[in-house]
Amino acid sequence: MLERKAFRVILDIEELAYMSSAGVGIIMGILPDFRKENGDIIIIKMPPKIRNLFDMLGFSRLIKIRDDVGQAVAEFKKIEQPSEQKEADAY
Repeated sequence: MLERKAFRVILDIEELAYMSSAGVGIIMGILPDFRKENGDIIIIKMPPKIRNLFDMLGFSRLIKIRDDVGQAVAEFKKIEQPSEQKEADAY
């Protein structure tokens, strides 16, 4: 994703029954790289068992969790592209 410059990712984990600490570590580890590029990772359809884990460890305060793809897309629309702002300022 980083090589392709895809910095806005919606991660649907509805079918996930378990997430290891390594999986959580990978997501949390790449999150700063995405945000440096004006992007983000939004997790959708998080099963309650995994949500409880994220809440207990405080990760739900660090990463966006939404119910569905529509909410995630709306969240990304809030993120302004710097190049878009520069173009708008030029007019």
